[in-house]
Amino acid sequence: MTIFRRSNEPLKHVRPPDWREYQRRLQRQGRSRRWSRLLWLGALLLVAAGGLAFFFSGEAETPLAERDKAAAPAALPAEVDKPAVQALIKPADLFNRSSARFTVNGDGHPLLVETTLDMDLQRSLLAALDTRTARYIAVVAVDPNTGRILAMAGYDRDGQSGNPCLDNRFPAASLFKIVTAAAAVQEANLNGASEVHFNGGRYTLYRSQIKEKVTRYTTRIPLRDAFAGSVNPVFGKLGALRLGKDTMTRWAEAFGFNRPIPFETPLAPSHFEASADTYHLAELASGFNRQTTVSPLHAALIAAATVNAGRLYEPSAVARIVDAGGRVHYKSRPRLMGKPMEAATAAEIAAMMEASVRKGTCRKPFVGSSRDPVLQRLTIGGKSGSIDNQDHSARIDWFAGWAAEREGSAEIAVAAMVAHEKYIGTRAGTYARRVMTDYFGRLFAARKAEATALGRVDGQQGDGQG
Repeated sequence: MTIFRRSNEPLKHVRPPDWREYQRRLQRQGRSRRWSRLLWLGALLLVAAGGLAFFFSGEAETPLAERDKAAAPAALPAEVDKPAVQALIKPADLFNRSSARFTVNGDGHPLLVETTLDMDLQRSLLAALDTRTARYIAVVAVDPNTGRILAMAGYDRDGQSGNPCLDNRFPAASLFKIVTAAAAVQEANLNGASEVHFNGGRYTLYRSQIKEKVTRYTTRIPLRDAFAGSVNPVFGKLGALRLGKDTMTRWAEAFGFNRPIPFETPLAPSHFEASADTYHLAELASGFNRQTTVSPLHAALIAAATVNAGRLYEPSAVARIVDAGGRVHYKSRPRLMGKPMEAATAAEIAAMMEASVRKGTCRKPFVGSSRDPVLQRLTIGGKSGSIDNQDHSARIDWFAGWAAEREGSAEIAVAAMVAHEKYIGTRAGTYARRVMTDYFGRLFAARKAEATALGRVDGQQGDGQG
């Protein structure tokens, strides 16, 4: 056996090994290759096990096989925004979740979605849904100070929308009085104590009722009571005679109507359209129409702004999205969508909503609150609404409001909508009460347990020092 020389080295002759030495060398090389393969296989198994543990620890997740891989969206680059996330997450992905995490397919690669949901509150709502007589149910709970969604649960008998909490086709009804009242306070220099008057019934709206006339049959009340009692002629006159088309449109859009609301899944805008017709403006301002529509999520944001100094935050249901390697592709942060009203205006509207719960149209669901161990520690405000849907086949029942600690800083905003059919089942306000009772009940219990634990620690330390 010969080898070739390097450069100018002379040719050398190398003695070949004998047969036994050659066989021993082959055996050593074979053992080395086998050990190398085993080490590589072990490393791959450890990586795979780590990835599985990362994706499926803690909560039960949605198998990727259940998703439509043929329509898989593009993989996420680092640090994407909400519009990019919309290509990954469907409205149904965020509806009635029983786990805080799920996986989506990003161009063939699994991505873990961690939601903002308070799973104790979410599961409590899921257990409470009364579907016997309802066509739709939608309940959304939001942290007013961040826009973080704490619960999103409901029911869709038709199974068409994918998530009725995000559906924008529901008539807003008297919920729109929140917008009208805010515009009247800030634009017409009114407040809750301002005297307003009307003729005829409280819940009707005839053309004769929007005329500015005072007779011996005229009813005079404070604006706060007109809001609490949801008096249609008062708000009809405010819209038609004091605010007008342009002002009403500007305020509706400031509150988020007619424009996209940034969210992690597609969310159609709520709808408002005004004409110069006086009676039409009265219908819009009082919510006495079916053309102004709002999604339950948007309704919760409007309620949140009234208890949050007029600030309207972008909603967020996704805390973050990470890949199998732990790389964060999306992380939600509180973002201000706008400030439709001044803090003083928001305080006036919040006081009107509180009066509505205490003595107005929202009173019934909260009867006995002063004796409830949880609710008696809260200040609660709300606005109700009720109207038939477009084809009169269901009665839309609304509650949008908030609850805040009397002694503390915790708050929650909630919107509930029920489309009742032939019979009236669980009302929207009842779902709202459950949200408030459950959320704050657990909060108070956790604080008490923490205080007890700290007391025990302090007591033990005191004993030791004595």
